[in-house]
Amino acid sequence: MSQGLSLAVDRNLERDFAYVIRLTCLTILITLGMEWRSFLPGFQHPLLTPVPLYEPFARLPSSIDWGIFFLCLMLLVWLIITPKKRFPAFGVSACIIFWGVQDIVRFQPWFHMYCFVTLVAAFCKRPENGLNALRIMICGVYFWAGFHKLNMTFFTKIMPWFLTPIYIPSLDWLFTIVGFVTPIFEAAIGVMLLFRRWRRVATAMAFIMLMVVLICLGPYGHNWGKVIPLWNIWLFLMELRLFLLPAYNENTPLFRFKLQQVSMITSVIMFVAAPALAIFVPGYARLGFKIFAGNTLTAQILIAPEETLTRQSKLFKGMVKQNDILSFKIPIYHSEYAYRMRAKTIYPYLDYPSEAILRIYSPPPFYSTDREYRDMAL
Repeated sequence: MSQGLSLAVDRNLERDFAYVIRLTCLTILITLGMEWRSFLPGFQHPLLTPVPLYEPFARLPSSIDWGIFFLCLMLLVWLIITPKKRFPAFGVSACIIFWGVQDIVRFQPWFHMYCFVTLVAAFCKRPENGLNALRIMICGVYFWAGFHKLNMTFFTKIMPWFLTPIYIPSLDWLFTIVGFVTPIFEAAIGVMLLFRRWRRVATAMAFIMLMVVLICLGPYGHNWGKVIPLWNIWLFLMELRLFLLPAYNENTPLFRFKLQQVSMITSVIMFVAAPALAIFVPGYARLGFKIFAGNTLTAQILIAPEETLTRQSKLFKGMVKQNDILSFKIPIYHSEYAYRMRAKTIYPYLDYPSEAILRIYSPPPFYSTDREYRDMAL
């Protein structure tokens, strides 16, 4: 009897594990379909040249880039069909890591998480351990994404802008309260998911957040691309399956932490401990899930008053021009290295490049919106 129950548990754990692997692979496929121009040479935006972590990777023959892209597509389909296979999972992880080394701007928080799922699929021998590692990941992301928003820049600038699509002037007091509650609300989801009795409430809170994100960032809101809303949908579906609707949902603890469970220890390091670095290390903001928080390192390009940007003006659609200032709107890492590399690509398209200046603003403290800055030549 006990042996039969054990086999049933194992089958259900494998079913959950297969679900999250398939869901992640499908999400990666859709993301690559949306962003394929960013991965294939000849189709990339001229101002979106790679910001390599390792320079030689950015100078490889174009045939290698094409080959890796289509190899990753085939591996993803293979893994969807056979989620128990480790080789395609390892191959997908290698492709994502390669792309991140080739251009750190590609390794956004969503790819960071997708890569971890495929690594767990490749190296974790027991589904139970892998599922626990992914649960830790989900809790950590919700907590830190909320925690990093506890600052005045978010309260006074980011949140009012974010809620613009649904703002009702007569309910200004309510939107003010929502702005101040949001960080605690989001961080609380990550904490509440740890406790069985609070998981239904946490899931309802996560669903509310998902709806707000889809409305505010979707095509009828700020139209802030399609990748971030897709990532939020994936995150909610992962949370739903891992915590609320697992195939096996008896009273056994979801987290049975053992020292030899490398996957869980790795998850704790990457998604619970490491995001704290984003408080002190500006360049770790994206991997630390400091997203839409406001108090991150930013940059602008000061151009000559005579500059008209008429030379191939379509190239500057990823930037916002106000007076004699160009602001980065395109996705980027909040690091000085990334801003300097991207600024260099603009240099050839300016009529007065010698007068252009890159101004880098340091992150403001959590209690203020004041920023210090320093200027440097392009």
